[in-house]
Amino acid sequence: MPIKLKVAHPEDNHIDIAPAFLEAGNGAITIDGKGNTVRIGVPQLCSNIYFHLHGGATLEIGDHCIFGTVQIHILCADGAVRIGTFCGFNGTSMLTVHEPAQIVLGAECLIASNVTMMASDVHHIYSLDTGERLNKAADIVLGERVWVAAGASILKDTHIGSDSVVGLGAVVSGRFPSNCILAGMPARVVRERIRWQR
Repeated sequence: MPIKLKVAHPEDNHIDIAPAFLEAGNGAITIDGKGNTVRIGVPQLCSNIYFHLHGGATLEIGDHCIFGTVQIHILCADGAVRIGTFCGFNGTSMLTVHEPAQIVLGAECLIASNVTMMASDVHHIYSLDTGERLNKAADIVLGERVWVAAGASILKDTHIGSDSVVGLGAVVSGRFPSNCILAGMPARVVRERIRWQR
C-alpha cells in the first residue's frame, strides 16, 4: 500500500518527494502548517514510516536509504532532520525535534532497532535561583558511517565523529571523536582507532 501524503497547505510548502519513495512503503507523511521544506530521494527499501512536520520545518533524506519502521517528528519552526545517502534504519527508530534544533546523519550511517534520537527534552527545566532554562534544545550530528547499535539513545547536544560505533543500549550525550567505540550509560569512549564495515 503506498505511503499516504497529507499536506494541509500545498501551496505554502516546498515538497519534493520521489514517487518511488511513496510507492515503496506503508505509512503516512503529514505536513501541517506552512513554510515546510521536504526533499526525499529514491529509497533502496522502505517499509513502515510515519513523518510529521508542523510548520517551518525541514526534512531532507538522500537517495538509496533503507527504512524499516521509522518515525520522524519535527514539531517546530526552524527544526530539521537531514539524513544522508545510503543510510539504513533497521527495526524501529524514532527521531524527534520539538524545539529549534536539528538532527543530522552523514552518509552511510547504520541505525539498529529501538534507537531514539531527541534534540530536546520536550519539557522545560528551570533554575529556582536564576530562572534560567537548564535544558535547552541542541543539535545532534552524526558523521559519515556511524553505526548505532540496538536500544541506544542519542540525546541533545551530541556530536559523533565519522566511522564510530555506538554500543548496545548506550545513552549518548556530548562530543566524541571519529573512529571510536562508545558504550555505557552515560556513554564514554571505550576504544579508539577503529573502523567497521557492513
